[in-house]
Amino acid sequence: MRGALIGLLAILGIFCGAFAARAESGKPVPVIFDTDIGSDVDDAFALAMLHALVDRRECDLLAVTVTRSNIKSAKLVQMLNAWYGHPSIPVGLVDNGPLTGDGWYLNDTLRAAEENGFSYPTGRIENAVTLLRRVLAAAEDGSVTIVQVGCSTNLARLLDWPADDLSPLTGEELAAKKVKVVQAVAGIFGGDYTHKEANIVSDLPSARKLFERWPTPIQVSGFEIGMAVVLPFKSVTDDYNYCPWHPLKTAFESLMTRAFGQMRDWATFDVTSVMQAVRPDRYFTMSQPGTVTVEEDGTTRFNPDPAGRHRYFLLPEDAPKARAEEAIIDLCSQPPLGAER
Repeated sequence: MRGALIGLLAILGIFCGAFAARAESGKPVPVIFDTDIGSDVDDAFALAMLHALVDRRECDLLAVTVTRSNIKSAKLVQMLNAWYGHPSIPVGLVDNGPLTGDGWYLNDTLRAAEENGFSYPTGRIENAVTLLRRVLAAAEDGSVTIVQVGCSTNLARLLDWPADDLSPLTGEELAAKKVKVVQAVAGIFGGDYTHKEANIVSDLPSARKLFERWPTPIQVSGFEIGMAVVLPFKSVTDDYNYCPWHPLKTAFESLMTRAFGQMRDWATFDVTSVMQAVRPDRYFTMSQPGTVTVEEDGTTRFNPDPAGRHRYFLLPEDAPKARAEEAIIDLCSQPPLGAER
């Protein structure tokens, strides 16, 4: 009885939040989510956040494209889409991409779904660039936000794609016409970090091409933002128990066990770009305009320029991270709307 009451209250809260969001923005934000899901668990939490925002009618998740060249990554996306009650969202997979491994938690999470009797549609998985072109061609001009939280393989390949039967426009022309902004997790623009950021160096040629040629604005969440805004492990252990089995809890515990041997608070790189995509400027401010340059060694440099199409995330001085962390806890742990578990 207590669990049913909690679920009812959660659903009522979702409806209230959805009404408020639609009153503010008018209609949901169309989003394509481009992910290398399988390495760091924040990809899975970012996808969960998108589903929560779909249930609140703040977001329309048009497609998920995967930059990890591993069928298990695409299957995990299909499973999560179904678990959150949106099994019809199309999934695309990169063809022969540079990332291939299973990562930390893919196998454990897919196995847990099977062991807990959760069946889900395993329909067609498209070529990622083909799916991007199909979805963009059908979208309103200047409407789509692409959230890129992995390497730049899929978007770089889109830039080089010729006209085809899906659109008379080249990939670069299609992006210029249909995409409003790219929200990318990439690079380092602050703090005392000296390493080279993973999403840049995992496909360096594609990252350089993206920042050199992408024709619409790009807003970049640097490594320093994800390190500053964290997900408390206590939220995962305490807030995901509204059902006998939860894929995010399994994924998080698998990563923590395999990587560290214990639970710990975790950085939230990928969810930050989702938050800015759907709720722009509510949790982060932006730098002045400029140009991000990806150097040959994988480091990133920002050059201020009033005509530049690039900006990077900043934490607002009046609320440096508390409000962002509260939103992450709330949205990622939100129960699926109308789905029994």
